[in-house]
Amino acid sequence: MTGQKTAELIKVVDEMTVLLKQHSEENWVSWMGQVSARLKNSDYSGIEKLLGAYGGMGSFNDFVLIAKPSANEQLNVLRHKAWQLATDIKRDYTG
Repeated sequence: MTGQKTAELIKVVDEMTVLLKQHSEENWVSWMGQVSARLKNSDYSGIEKLLGAYGGMGSFNDFVLIAKPSANEQLNVLRHKAWQLATDIKRDYTG
C-alpha cells in the first residue's frame, strides 16, 4: 500500500498530529501517531484505524478544539481531507 494518495494521507495525518499536540489533545495525538506509523510501514490497518475514528457519538469528527476558531477550521480541513483520502485508498485497495 504505497503511492501518492498514501504519501499525501501520511502528510495530512502528521499535520493533524502536530495541531492536536499543540492543543494537548494526547488521546488523539496517540491515535493519529499509531495511524501514521502503520501507514509509513505500508500497513493497511492504518486506514482501518483512521476510519474507525470517524462516526458515532464522541468520534473524531465530533471533536472540537477548545481554542481559536481558526484552529478548529484548520482541523476540520485536515480531518475532511484525511477521511477523503482514506476512503479513496480503501476503495482502491478493496476494489
